[in-house]
Amino acid sequence: MVPYSSRVQRENRGSDRLFKERFISLKMYDDLKIEPGTLIGRYEIIERIGEDGLARVYLARDPELQRRVAIRISYPEYDREWDPSAPIVNEARILADLQHPSILPVFDTGRLNNLTYLVHEYLPGSLQRELLQDSTALSPDRIVEIVTRMAEALDFVHRRGYLHRNIKPPVILLDATGQPRLSGFGVAVQKDDSDPTFAGSPPYMAPEQVLSERLGPYTDVWGLGVTLYQSLTRELPFKGGGINELGAAILNAEPTPISEINGSLPEPSNRFV
Repeated sequence: MVPYSSRVQRENRGSDRLFKERFISLKMYDDLKIEPGTLIGRYEIIERIGEDGLARVYLARDPELQRRVAIRISYPEYDREWDPSAPIVNEARILADLQHPSILPVFDTGRLNNLTYLVHEYLPGSLQRELLQDSTALSPDRIVEIVTRMAEALDFVHRRGYLHRNIKPPVILLDATGQPRLSGFGVAVQKDDSDPTFAGSPPYMAPEQVLSERLGPYTDVWGLGVTLYQSLTRELPFKGGGINELGAAILNAEPTPISEINGSLPEPSNRFV
């Protein structure tokens, strides 16, 4: 077993490399001059709407089907000539195999100046945005409804033979009617290939991720549990001043009962979160 601190140091060195590559990425994006009206395949760019860990995200119009879509154009450091091991390509192929009403579909893929782009259903909201805005619409009942839908989606993912490995509020998107979709499959793997590679977002990592042990469906269930706890309390269950301290908390600390943080929750709810 590789010590957690050693793996963190190794990952930090990798992060430094990616940080340098990100400067190259930004220069390549500037060279692409993606502006309103730019055509990517048949899709007409409307505006840039954000970014995620793998790509910049644009709102676009599909003139053939007369609908708005989201286009994610990969960062070069995560894209290697349609290499199956590239995260953006891995995500596209896994999503193509996961047809479920609560999973974000991929409509199309293509290449733009040697960068892969994915075309998705456009979803205007996310659980993360609702939490940041402290939305009054995000009642405990509504949170449980969203998490239940995500649990059903994850059950389907696991039955199809995959692990997500990065469950957290930003990957739970919401459509215009508030229905949730699971996204963020860039570090997903087949269950048989679930080697203990350091992947995921540290506050949501399960103990087996911290310890570099073999992962399983329970790893995603843990991340969903952390997401539920955070959504109900607006706090993370495990905290630390640095990544090593956070890892120790995940392994050893007992979270504060949710009813002690959110007084509107009944005490019996502590047994379920």
